[in-house]
Amino acid sequence: MAASGAITGWLRDLTGEPDFTALLEEAVQSAPGAGGLVMLPYFAGERSPSPTPRPAG
Repeated sequence: MAASGAITGWLRDLTGEPDFTALLEEAVQSAPGAGGLVMLPYFAGERSPSPTPRPAG
């Protein structure tokens, strides 16, 4: 979503900066579910308004 490019760049930095083709080749080899790995889309902060009728800081 809004931070998906940042997540891809972060993963690339974390894994020794392989080129994106190498990352894609590894992703293709991974089975669905990636062994339980979950990436949440809140990498740059949550962008949804609070459902609370009286939010407090």
